[in-house]
Amino acid sequence: MPNRILLPALGLLLTALSATAVLGGCENDLMFARDPDNPGRAFIAEPLDFSKPFKMNPVMGVYVIDRGVNFYRDESGQYELSQARMQQVSYTPGLTGGAYFGDGKPGYLDLTSANPHKHMNWGVSSPGTYLFEFKLTNVKDINGNPLGDSPVFLMVFIAGRDYALVDLKTAHRMPDGSNVEIENLKSNAGNVFDGFVYAQTAGRCAGIRVIPGTTIDLGTTFSAKGILGRTGGERTLSIHEITSSTPGDPPQPLFVTMRCLGGPGEVINTPSSVGSVGLRTTGLLVKVSGTIHYNGLGHAFIDDGAGIQNDPEARGCRIALEDLLTPFTLPSQGFITLIGISGVDQDLFSVIRPRSSDDLQTY
Repeated sequence: MPNRILLPALGLLLTALSATAVLGGCENDLMFARDPDNPGRAFIAEPLDFSKPFKMNPVMGVYVIDRGVNFYRDESGQYELSQARMQQVSYTPGLTGGAYFGDGKPGYLDLTSANPHKHMNWGVSSPGTYLFEFKLTNVKDINGNPLGDSPVFLMVFIAGRDYALVDLKTAHRMPDGSNVEIENLKSNAGNVFDGFVYAQTAGRCAGIRVIPGTTIDLGTTFSAKGILGRTGGERTLSIHEITSSTPGDPPQPLFVTMRCLGGPGEVINTPSSVGSVGLRTTGLLVKVSGTIHYNGLGHAFIDDGAGIQNDPEARGCRIALEDLLTPFTLPSQGFITLIGISGVDQDLFSVIRPRSSDDLQTY
């Protein structure tokens, strides 16, 4: 059915659903409150997995889902906010959020303590993955004191499919347990680690740890469906199905400084690494150079003079060898160049993960 017919029908259906749904609760409400980690700004108090894909329901030839918004009540039952504006930042064309967001809509809604709840039925007319970004502006606490704008939040909707089709950068913004499909990943580590590999985008702008369930050779370009998780500061993809796979040449490493290992690039569901600057490099194949040092436990660190001190005894970033299937010996001292995966360990410290002795050059 042509979109010019479906879109008016979608609008009428959403209006009808909104009129009847006020008789029941909105189990998927977003609750707005103060940020517990930064009380000077607004945030989403619950649900904590609000960026997890929500599957829309087929109704009369279109797809809809109920997701309202509300002010959060504290333990004493009091609102933390007295006013807030939910301001649209971006959306996938074709997505409509009640009378407020999407195609042909004003792009914002206002909440006050006198009217703290707005009910919305979100709808689309075609199967696919739909993203909606927004932030909270014009916010005041319950006493009327102004608060800073919130970060930009992400909502993900899927219609007629079970996995959200997203790119790697979007995957980093989504919570554990999200079912996603990611296309055109390139293996940059092969089968050298115990139980996982790494992959990155063709343009070397993002990477991810992959738990494949099968071998994925170095240089292979593949697309996969799976579920997101996290190990330390690294976003993971546990593969359910590889939908395509093509052999290819190994990717070339990106030269970075110690401070760029891991990288901040903080988003709500994937934390930044301690002391890093620049863009997020986690999961990318990189090259670093510096002098090698050891702490009292025998752990090796590489230092390029940037002043990184992630260990009280040794300067630089740790060289992580613990997950290699075939360990190798590092030199006891001197200047080296090292290729490996930019990683973040359980303590959120940046590390580099060489793949084999071939990644090491001594001078």
